[in-house]
Amino acid sequence: MKRLSNLITRKVLLLGIMMITPLVMDCSESDLDVANPNQLSPDLFWKSADDAEKGLVGVYGPLTTIPSWGRMMGAILTTLRGDDVNPFPAPEVNDVGTFNVSSTDGRVLEGWSELNAIVSRANQVLGNVPAIQMDETRKKEILGEAYFLRAFAHFHLLNMWGHIPLITKPVNNLQDIFL
Repeated sequence: MKRLSNLITRKVLLLGIMMITPLVMDCSESDLDVANPNQLSPDLFWKSADDAEKGLVGVYGPLTTIPSWGRMMGAILTTLRGDDVNPFPAPEVNDVGTFNVSSTDGRVLEGWSELNAIVSRANQVLGNVPAIQMDETRKKEILGEAYFLRAFAHFHLLNMWGHIPLITKPVNNLQDIFL
């Protein structure tokens, strides 16, 4: 019995040493800086005609979400402001139509975010696609669609929020906004 106990104690001790050894070994800070292989960076993207197409699809993306034209922008933040529709009997939804909505209302913040996502993505397309070697006719079409979508988003941002920042360059970090 004592022999079994000693054997178990030795195995537990050995296992403990094996688990602690990697923790006490020296490692440098650079060992902790690991690139995420699943994250695309601008340096790796915007190289081909396929990337230009994917970038344009990304600009259209916010138009299909529920916070955008899927519901909030399409029905609540725009249509409800007119006298032609009142599909919601709840006052907390009709507050947009009566102009009694708070700026911190989640529906308002969702609309603001989705429209600005269109602007940001369009700016990425407009800033990166001109340097891509591809069919010139298709390149012009992609750029034209990106210009239109950015203007569409700016139009709605300006009409709903008034004095907005007019961002026409790609924003990769906060400092880009202030330049």
